[in-house]
Amino acid sequence: MITQAFTLELIPGGVEKRIKVSQYDSGTRTLQISLTNAGTSFEIPAGVTVYLSGMKKDNTAFLYECTVSENTIYADVTEQMTALHGATVCEIRLETAAEGERLATANFVLDVKPDAVNRASVRMDSNRIYDQYYYPVYSYYYT
Repeated sequence: MITQAFTLELIPGGVEKRIKVSQYDSGTRTLQISLTNAGTSFEIPAGVTVYLSGMKKDNTAFLYECTVSENTIYADVTEQMTALHGATVCEIRLETAAEGERLATANFVLDVKPDAVNRASVRMDSNRIYDQYYYPVYSYYYT
């Protein structure tokens, strides 16, 4: 498991954080996030639910509940978050169900690096992976 730790500001503005991940990552990365308010450590109140929300470049959104331990937020990176390569704009949201209060952090970007091999062009056959375009070359040299 890979843990990527960073701090987010509650006051929007400044330079957005860019967190690099790989396309289709799932179940292998955790974001470890600390919050600050004007540069001072922010204490996450009891009774709030913390979410990671984001908007992918195809304008589809996601919302995942995070865990909180000792004032640190942990968000597992899912395949849905990394389905499209490019910039995915995200934020951490703190919400209370009873009072309907909501507090969001400054935005950060999941910088999703493209998969080295386009999954749509990869086929499996007899325990070999090959691309339909390069298969004749592959079979000539390697079979």
